[in-house]
Amino acid sequence: MKNTLFTLSLCLLAILTSSAQHEITLQSGVRLPKDTATARLLRRDLAFLLEDLQREKPIGNQVNPAQRAATQLLLDELKELPKSSKAGEPTYTPYISNIINLGNQYLIQLLYQGAGTDKPVTRAAVTLLADKAGDHFVFSSPLQRRTASWQIHEEGTFRFHHRDPLNKKHLKEFIKRANGYDQKLKVKGTTTFYCAEDMPELLYLIGLDYDADYNGRSQSVFGATTDGNKVVVLGNHNTHFDAYDTHDLWHDRLSMVIDRSLVNRPVDEGIAYAYGGSWGLTWAEIYAEFMTQVAGKSDVDWTRVKEQPVYFKTKGFNNSADNIVAALWVNEIEKKYGFDAVWKLLTCGPVEPGHANFFKTLESITGVRKEDYNTKVWELVRNGAK
Repeated sequence: MKNTLFTLSLCLLAILTSSAQHEITLQSGVRLPKDTATARLLRRDLAFLLEDLQREKPIGNQVNPAQRAATQLLLDELKELPKSSKAGEPTYTPYISNIINLGNQYLIQLLYQGAGTDKPVTRAAVTLLADKAGDHFVFSSPLQRRTASWQIHEEGTFRFHHRDPLNKKHLKEFIKRANGYDQKLKVKGTTTFYCAEDMPELLYLIGLDYDADYNGRSQSVFGATTDGNKVVVLGNHNTHFDAYDTHDLWHDRLSMVIDRSLVNRPVDEGIAYAYGGSWGLTWAEIYAEFMTQVAGKSDVDWTRVKEQPVYFKTKGFNNSADNIVAALWVNEIEKKYGFDAVWKLLTCGPVEPGHANFFKTLESITGVRKEDYNTKVWELVRNGAK
């Protein structure tokens, strides 16, 4: 009997200890929900979410299913917040600074703080929404709540949330080009844009009220893809959708079907150059600079260029010569064998020393062996921009 009581006591202690460990620390003065069970469940489920992010575990039923892609934007940022951003800096701990009962859901605000050498350091301030789903809470970004009064324009698989009138001419051009990429890539999901003014508004909309890493940044674009659906928040002074980058659009559409860390980067960049140019220049304009600055030298060894990068500038920005060569291969392969063959080369694997996977795949498609690579590239170069 004594042994049974002792065992039960240990189990109770373990449960209580586990419960205490899985609760986010409160800052002084925080008003918890009146129902203690709800307050405990809220803190526990939030702790589980943040812990699973650090362990890189799949986030399944912890996120509001209706807002998975929008919330992923914030989760990508939350994953990095506990870490030191610079050598010698502390790690950061989340503290609950506010909980507000909105009636049908809770608004939670977090502060990530670390102990500096002379005074506490605040890394970030975050806002999350929590909804009860059965016996647990699910969390989401406040993005939809903070843009509830915005207008919505839908066209095909694209949705645009905006306050200012949209530039219909650019919108039409964008959708036509994006649909062309999507047809090649067999994209099936939806894409939702939020046309914010700048970086501070972008961060506020997704729930990142402050992040020291972004101090001084005035513009950016954030995007996330979940279950084949993409959410993009524009914070680059593009509230009318007046402009888009034709080069980056390829990367953006590609990310909807495959993690870009898994593809061959020079080929990925080569496709983006061939289809959309770069830095505001067309492919033909980029190629002309490549010919003047790099390919005009007859002693270039293109096989060596893959191992020892060579760069040239356009509008003050660096361009990799190997990426331009990849664009030539893309044009050649798609013309002769179709986009499926381009996809095969693109997915041959990430860059590795020696580029064995690239050369093996290129040979399987074109018959060109590594030892003949330099000669064949010179032939492509002489044929010019197509």
